[in-house]
Amino acid sequence: MAAGYLLGLREGLEAAIIVGLLLGALRRTRHPEMTRFVWLGVGSAGALSLLVGALLVRIGANLEGAAEELFEGVMLTLAAVVLTWVVVWMQGQRAAAGAEAEVGKAATAGQREAVFLAAFIAVGREGLETGLFVSAAAFASETGPTLLGTALGLLTAAILGAGLYLATLRLDLRRFFAVTSLLLILFAAGLLGHAVHEFNELGWIPSGPHPLWDTSHVLTPGTPLGETAAILLGYDPTPSRAQVLAYSGYLSGMLLLLATRFRRQGHETGPAPAL
Repeated sequence: MAAGYLLGLREGLEAAIIVGLLLGALRRTRHPEMTRFVWLGVGSAGALSLLVGALLVRIGANLEGAAEELFEGVMLTLAAVVLTWVVVWMQGQRAAAGAEAEVGKAATAGQREAVFLAAFIAVGREGLETGLFVSAAAFASETGPTLLGTALGLLTAAILGAGLYLATLRLDLRRFFAVTSLLLILFAAGLLGHAVHEFNELGWIPSGPHPLWDTSHVLTPGTPLGETAAILLGYDPTPSRAQVLAYSGYLSGMLLLLATRFRRQGHETGPAPAL
């Protein structure tokens, strides 16, 4: 549930910020009549994202044996790769600013379809990422709690986004995304560890000594704390050598990269995105 909440909150807030920017662009260009096309784009993107996420979970639930292990291993790896790209390379503020400029130009030119597409593409990207991440989290845990956590995270993001748009809530977005980026990197490392476990089961990746250790007496799987650690941090009480190498290697590299990026940005004091 914790991983679903974090994913829903992070991706939902990014989408809420983009929607706020699009609505703000219409307000500044004095085209409030175009607002409904933004919401049509948002609603369509949300419906598509739900469909994709449900389809992925349904496919995984209907597979058995080696096919299930292969599908889940590939999906977990893909989610870890995309999540890494989102955290490290995607410049959310630039993408949002680009969408805002597009919808402003389209509204001024009276292009309703362009306003719809700007909202659909901007929010749809966030939604499809969320669908992929949540389905991967569901494979690594129980589907019900993961979906509930995601729904609560999206609800929280919607409330925060509305507060930001109405200027009644002040939030340090730079710090928020820095902290959640770190948490999502830990989550991605866990997804990669789960993927390696699936490939160990298939025999595609040699597992090496298994297990390297057993910490089930310290943090028991199945307990609330054990489940949270497993989902959010990729905790496995009896990991193989391949899992440990993948997890530690990925996490070390990503933390070093993030530390380097944050150090370069340490002297930047630019304002948070305005809605």
